[in-house]
Amino acid sequence: TAPMQTVMSDLQARRIRLIEKMLEIEEMPDAASEIEAMATDAAKVTAVKPRTRLRIKVDRLAITAILALALIIPFLTDAVNLVAPPDTSAPTAPQTAVFGAIDKIQGGQPVLVAFEYGPTGSGELDDMARALLIDLFKRGAKPVIVSTNPAGALHAEALLSVIGHDAATLSLLGRTDQPLQARTDYVVLRYLPAGAAGVRTVFNAIHAGGFAAQSTFITDLEGQPSGLSLDTDLPALAKAPAIVLAESPEDVRNWAEQYRAPGTGAGTPGLILAASAAAEATARTYSAALSGGMIGPLIGLRDATIYRALRQPPAKASAAKALDQRWQSVGLGALVAGLIIFVGSMFSLIGAVRRRGVTR
Repeated sequence: TAPMQTVMSDLQARRIRLIEKMLEIEEMPDAASEIEAMATDAAKVTAVKPRTRLRIKVDRLAITAILALALIIPFLTDAVNLVAPPDTSAPTAPQTAVFGAIDKIQGGQPVLVAFEYGPTGSGELDDMARALLIDLFKRGAKPVIVSTNPAGALHAEALLSVIGHDAATLSLLGRTDQPLQARTDYVVLRYLPAGAAGVRTVFNAIHAGGFAAQSTFITDLEGQPSGLSLDTDLPALAKAPAIVLAESPEDVRNWAEQYRAPGTGAGTPGLILAASAAAEATARTYSAALSGGMIGPLIGLRDATIYRALRQPPAKASAAKALDQRWQSVGLGALVAGLIIFVGSMFSLIGAVRRRGVTR
């Protein structure tokens, strides 16, 4: 007999294919469950953080302790006063020139003061700034603060706030219980952008007026009316020497070259220059080249100490001793830092020689 042939309808065939697909889906892993399992494993891995050991660098800790001790010891004993104190017996020629220029300033006259340094240079230049500002206040002058340093104007405002509320300073100025007031006793103008171009803008505003004067002198650092008169204060600023407190050689260069009339070697009427030790060479070079327009220069903490000793001698012996202790602290700290750098260089040199010998 012939074998039986199975006859399958189209409907049955479709049902068989559907059953096959269902079986294939059941055999595939659940994607959602797999993703959830992976997330759980990742959370476990991140939860177990490797322990990091805090390694204390003994050499750096020792250097920090030595430097801190060198700065503190002069305030506790005179046994380590190894640095010769500044000679306050008589002023030098640059100091005498600055004293004479300050003495010519009249009461009520506005004076341009450029704070070309920020917190980075405050340790060296704050004493100089304080001495010059107090001298101006003693004469009744009105400092007008400008700066091409973004932090300079803010630092000047903070320093003037401290000076203006210091009891000893107010007693020296003869105005006890009368703090110095912003926009009345002094003005801090807004930050001047563009470096040398900013300095030139100030010069043009003072000597030519116009829109530059309005944009520069109308409002102060806080956006309030400065109280300066374009008709009377700007001509007065043109008649007084500008005081520049410069931290870098670039600051000295900008003011020496831009704050003067074109084609002349003299300032209008001049610059009283006070610079950091880092800018000393540039300051002295411009002072020699522009002898008619540069007054000074005064350099660093040494000249600031001499200035205060000669012009603003402390009323109390304890205050005078504190100035000497600070000078000794800075000097001893610089000496110890130099020795540490020298010893470190020697160790590095010896190590390099040994490594070179081993490689050979």
